[in-house]
Amino acid sequence: MSKISIFISHASEDKDEIARPLAEALKDIPEYEVWYDEYSLTLGDSLREKIDEGLSKCDYGVVILSDNFFSKSWTQLELDGLFALQTTNRKVILPIWHKIDRDRIQSYSPILAGRMGVSTTEGISSIVNAISTATGATQTLAEITQTDSLLDSFIASDNEVTVANHHRSTLLSARGVKLAEESANAIKLGVLDRLDSVQKNVSNYRFEVKHPREQIFGHQSFNVRLPWSLIFNFEFVNTVSNSAEYAILEISLIKELSREWPKQPEYKIINQEEVKPFYPKGDKVLWRARKDYLEQDIVEMSIRMILERIQEEQKKVI
Repeated sequence: MSKISIFISHASEDKDEIARPLAEALKDIPEYEVWYDEYSLTLGDSLREKIDEGLSKCDYGVVILSDNFFSKSWTQLELDGLFALQTTNRKVILPIWHKIDRDRIQSYSPILAGRMGVSTTEGISSIVNAISTATGATQTLAEITQTDSLLDSFIASDNEVTVANHHRSTLLSARGVKLAEESANAIKLGVLDRLDSVQKNVSNYRFEVKHPREQIFGHQSFNVRLPWSLIFNFEFVNTVSNSAEYAILEISLIKELSREWPKQPEYKIINQEEVKPFYPKGDKVLWRARKDYLEQDIVEMSIRMILERIQEEQKKVI
């Protein structure tokens, strides 16, 4: 089986503290081939050229965002366009936040702040596990550390009772509502960013996005009209201000079967996924259904749901 190739793009000042330890940890996974010396960024480099070069040679790119990274004086265009490099061939750029938070990133680039990132405060093990999940590696951190689930990477040495208690107390609080709403919004922005990237790379189809920024208390939603009478729908609902117990995020793909005025249109649900917030530790939010999902997992699930169905419809007319 061929290896998954990953490049780590980083400011040269961050090599010893985070880039090299992360590369060494990833190299311990047999499925990975890791490059990082070639992608050390120094003043005067072109960010776009470096990332383009990495994606031309590797399957995935890890970009370490830090004050050192932003000190290279990238243009706003370079920063905002960083994740537009992703296309439908599953080339994925994975952001790592090093000694920097969402507010700080927001000051440099609002678009980057809207992307899901893993913080180095979680430790190398959690970062490796998140990368393993995002890249679909068959050997995850759970196997390497002989733990039983993705949850263990977030809770470290905490036992299951502690996690359950933390989840319950956060779930039944206004803080839990805020965390769920922020996470749902990040997912929403992630899906919209990826759809925008797909649209730019596919000229034969038009995606019509409706209500992309609509956000009423306890409710976020948008839908996308796609070719072949397909509709993608994103909806987050929470009806209580001080509890996320009934919060639910739903993504669905629907086919419009008929539209004959004055009759009501008929629809068929093609695919649907419902997830609920889960709070393993601190401000972390996972999304739980048959398993636990990271924010990025749901973004990629949404895009796959759309593209796979479009390909199926396309085959019918070829």
